[in-house]
Amino acid sequence: MHTRKAITEAIRKLGVQTGDLLMVHASLKAIGPVEGGAETVVAALRSAVGPTGTVMGYA
Repeated sequence: MHTRKAITEAIRKLGVQTGDLLMVHASLKAIGPVEGGAETVVAALRSAVGPTGTVMGYA
């Protein structure tokens, strides 16, 4: 099961830094089991870009 910390670390390993603009198109099913579900994924994305970054997703 993936955790917020593990997801944030994986995003950072991809080169995402504080202050970045991150556009995301993701399938929760493809990610696999996440502790806390979609809310945890969103929290990890926001944590990776920090308070000065932006996370954008498709509607």
